[in-house]
Amino acid sequence: YQSDFSHKIAWAASLLYSITADLKYLEAIEKITKSFFSKQSSNGLWYQDKDISTSYDQSAEIACWFIEISKNLLLSQKSINIRENQKLGGNK
Repeated sequence: YQSDFSHKIAWAASLLYSITADLKYLEAIEKITKSFFSKQSSNGLWYQDKDISTSYDQSAEIACWFIEISKNLLLSQKSINIRENQKLGGNK
């Protein structure tokens, strides 16, 4: 969960969660997200120990991955709500 590339694993887990609604994927996303945000500096950047170009480039990329993860989770929740509504007879 603590790899420098685990944000990409979190993205894949968000896709799997959107398909399966299996909570193990949501738990993985949470662990990875907590790990990543614990490494973020107070100015919002990651990789402060690298040159400024790398830090900005990697921070922008990570932010984009987390935006995609958020979108996938939002769509997942909407799908889950629709399925639950259908089970309750909301869409006849």
